[in-house]
Amino acid sequence: MHDMASVERLARDVRAAAETLSDREARFLVDAYYAFQEDRLRAAGRIRAMTDDNPGEPHAVIQWLEGQSTTLEHQIKGALDKYSAAHPIGRWMRSYKGVGPVISAGYLANIQMERTDKETGQIIRTTTAGKIWMYCGLVPGKDKRKKGEKLQFNPSLKRLSWLLGGSFVKVSGDPNAFYAQVYKKRKAYEVAKNLAGDYADQAALSLSTKKFRDDTKAKAAYEKGVLPDARIDLRAQRYAVKLFLSHLHETWYRHAFGEAPPAPYIMAHGGHADYIPVPRPDKD
Repeated sequence: MHDMASVERLARDVRAAAETLSDREARFLVDAYYAFQEDRLRAAGRIRAMTDDNPGEPHAVIQWLEGQSTTLEHQIKGALDKYSAAHPIGRWMRSYKGVGPVISAGYLANIQMERTDKETGQIIRTTTAGKIWMYCGLVPGKDKRKKGEKLQFNPSLKRLSWLLGGSFVKVSGDPNAFYAQVYKKRKAYEVAKNLAGDYADQAALSLSTKKFRDDTKAKAAYEKGVLPDARIDLRAQRYAVKLFLSHLHETWYRHAFGEAPPAPYIMAHGGHADYIPVPRPDKD
């Protein structure tokens, strides 16, 4: 009920409401935005089906309902636009092509860089890049729902990260879109490894543990000892998203604490030195 009151406030004054949104309310609105979007698209499909069966304009009531849904969706997006733009980290995220106001708001509202100890009042730094990856469902083995076990990822963040990967794909034709170009380069790398047979063991595992129709492209690929194109594309998307989230953590950490974050364990102790610095913004 408290969260629905937030939506009603937005209908009266989007700007004022957005300036006072709590992270909890922003989380609700991000989820609500995508829920409304899915409902609108589903309804639009059903309206098209009705008009195919009965040619002509949809009934005025149907048109009104569709218009109201679109208006509310835009109002929520406008509020999240203001919410994410009001935060320096939100503005940093949005400075890269493919990262919009709703996705930025979702990360802002769901990721906590610190918490306050209830007994001492001290600020405790709790989040690392690796933890953000896990929260976003990007760590293999910890990205699935397991019966009887507590979720190790945040479903909302997992959806946002999937959407972000798709967004990088959409702007990959822009040579100035940094993370989109990371995706393109990684995809070329993944394609080469796939054709070289480097993922044959994964292909065999999928073929032995999953069921596929005989006419699917996925099954044909696995039988050849390679991963399907769609899976290769997702691997490249995840790589770009994980790099973005690493940079998000570094930038947010510096903003919150005034210093660089500790080096990831894999770099400090594992002999890895392939650090990619935070890039300059894509947008002015």
